[in-house]
Amino acid sequence: MLEQWPKVTICALSFNTGTYTELAIRSALATNYPNLEIICIDDGSSDSSSELLSSLSEELGFSFYKNATNLGIPETCNIGLKISTGEYFVIIGDDLMLPNRIHGDVKVLELNPSMGFVSSVARVIDSTGETLEGSTDWAGRLSDGPLKENSRGVWLSGSKIFTPTATYRTSMLRKLGGWDNHFDVEDKPMFIKFASEGVSGWTRNEVTTLYRRHDSNYSAKFRIRMFSQELDLLKKFSISISTW
Repeated sequence: MLEQWPKVTICALSFNTGTYTELAIRSALATNYPNLEIICIDDGSSDSSSELLSSLSEELGFSFYKNATNLGIPETCNIGLKISTGEYFVIIGDDLMLPNRIHGDVKVLELNPSMGFVSSVARVIDSTGETLEGSTDWAGRLSDGPLKENSRGVWLSGSKIFTPTATYRTSMLRKLGGWDNHFDVEDKPMFIKFASEGVSGWTRNEVTTLYRRHDSNYSAKFRIRMFSQELDLLKKFSISISTW
């Protein structure tokens, strides 16, 4: 047991997902971690999400901000990173944390001060919170131990880091300049940056998060544009891919 629990910033993002984001925030509070800072940012929702979350912030006592326009996930993450006063930084949207999540991640990072992140396993649920029939745990074959990836492998096969389960060292994110606003998604460009800069982390072979899959998931909307940006990643990080 740690004598002092360092502050963890939970950066809750919402874009027309107010009800799901409320559940995500409540799940973070339900972990009973003793030193939480919750920052909720509505990214220019066109429905009633901002009103719901603003009211919730008054009820539960967390900070709420609203972007005047939809800025996208990476830029909104950077806003949260700039505001954050926590030693560790977690992004949540519409996924649910389990009670073992934050305490376990913090213990790992406190014992491994050179590491920049922790990632673990997520169970897939549907829009109602039920385990999705036929699905398997996301990143279900992780091993407990250190992780250091290479940029070519991340581009080709994906990273073993899964954003909904990741806890980051805030100082590391700031040293790398935060997220790249030129891309629509926050995860793969950042994980390639980790690999190219030699950032190491730790994986926990433990389910810590319930990953919600529904029709409003970002990746379900912009697959063609995301493919184009995959090619941009090759150029930006000078990744060499053999031709067939």
